[in-house]
Amino acid sequence: MKIINPERQNETGSTASSTDSDFPLANIFDNHPRNVWKADSTNEATLRLKIKALSNTLALFGTNADDVICTITKDEDEQNIDNAAAVDKGGGKVGIPCIGHGYSTADEILLNGTTNYDGVQTVDATSSDDEIVITATYAAENFAGTETVAEVQDTETFDLQVVDTYGRFFADDPKVYRRFWMDYTYQLVACTATIKLSAATGDIVNAGTFKAGTSLEYPNVKYDLTEGRKSYGIKKRMNNASLYGRTRNIVRLFSCSVLLKRSFDATDQYYIFMDVYDQFGEEQPFAALLVDDENNLNWSVYCTFAGISSNPGHSPKYALVKFDLEEEV
Repeated sequence: MKIINPERQNETGSTASSTDSDFPLANIFDNHPRNVWKADSTNEATLRLKIKALSNTLALFGTNADDVICTITKDEDEQNIDNAAAVDKGGGKVGIPCIGHGYSTADEILLNGTTNYDGVQTVDATSSDDEIVITATYAAENFAGTETVAEVQDTETFDLQVVDTYGRFFADDPKVYRRFWMDYTYQLVACTATIKLSAATGDIVNAGTFKAGTSLEYPNVKYDLTEGRKSYGIKKRMNNASLYGRTRNIVRLFSCSVLLKRSFDATDQYYIFMDVYDQFGEEQPFAALLVDDENNLNWSVYCTFAGISSNPGHSPKYALVKFDLEEEV
């Protein structure tokens, strides 16, 4: 089990390739997934979300994207492509002008801001000190000198359509439950998550809440984990005794228990977990991964605590902690 704490997402300097002025990027940094950032009339957009130093985890909740590519780069490594033209090198190779770039053969780099070459690329052996050669279909492009390149720290691709498979067929908008969780190499310095979101044709891509920071790690919750539902629909009896009903969001409820090490040193889990509860209380939402396995899409949850109890005397060295979580959407 993991919880993102402390949070280190940074609105300052974050950008989006497309934004509806009524749904600004600032919305993605609040605690309300239904208060979305939205692109301006397109089903694809790229977010560049800044993360402060000391981080290794991020999560995005409440998006309608079908597919996501998320790439981590260090801010201090980012440099501008030269104000010059792409070069057709022949044989399916393209030269990107970048004086003194410093990359070596087989390095993975992220190009951003170009018209034709954005994304993760591999440095070809035919590169020179002042030109990065990549494998790509040539398209004429004169770079403005504002486009960037940086070495990739981690990159991952997500198919978010599988999140719907556990059943949201009667909710008012099944896609508000789509989300992804990504662990990446611990970054001692500030970094950027470049997130390419692609929604279905005809949809305007959007996203709800972004969290990033250091993940606190605990044992996975025990096998007595239970999952329930809570409806926020309206149910009211009219004066004539007829029923008025309106289905709205249905959230997941989890009842969990976990056995945590109890000590008074750096290996402690119990007291740190209780500190997390004290920090968020039952009023502030946070990002959690209940079971750390190969299917992080389904086990990640944006939630609040809905009660906690513990038996610190379970054994001299361990405490059994039971807690409830309520999903926030």
